[in-house]
Amino acid sequence: MTRDEIIRNIERSWERWTAALDGIPEGLTAEPGVCGYFSIKDLIGHIAYWDEQDLERAHKLARGEDVQPNDWATMNDQDYERHKDDTLEEQTARMLDAHARLSTDARSLDRIDTLKLSDTWEHYDAHREDVLAWRKNKGI
Repeated sequence: MTRDEIIRNIERSWERWTAALDGIPEGLTAEPGVCGYFSIKDLIGHIAYWDEQDLERAHKLARGEDVQPNDWATMNDQDYERHKDDTLEEQTARMLDAHARLSTDARSLDRIDTLKLSDTWEHYDAHREDVLAWRKNKGI
């Protein structure tokens, strides 16, 4: 896959992800159950966390370093505990910052086709589906 195709996939999925968040009443954003125990606010932080992880992995791979499989479930739980009391605004700022860094770096990293960035857009797409199902269930 070319750099342009990878970037296009990331940005297209990002736009669909953020569109799924549009119009959710702020009073419902802390309600658990959107994806497991995650609320909308938590899921926004979760996307931020994994964009940060994907970017770190991409940089390591670009430098030719080995990247070991991770214990993603434990990592999710740990990040949730660190950020569960953050506000919606803090989580959103974190997500926007992480995505901006990932998007910028994707435009300049060497060997982008080997950096496993498909995890990024696939992650956006999977959680977009979670949000849309939750919205349908809530009637919003």
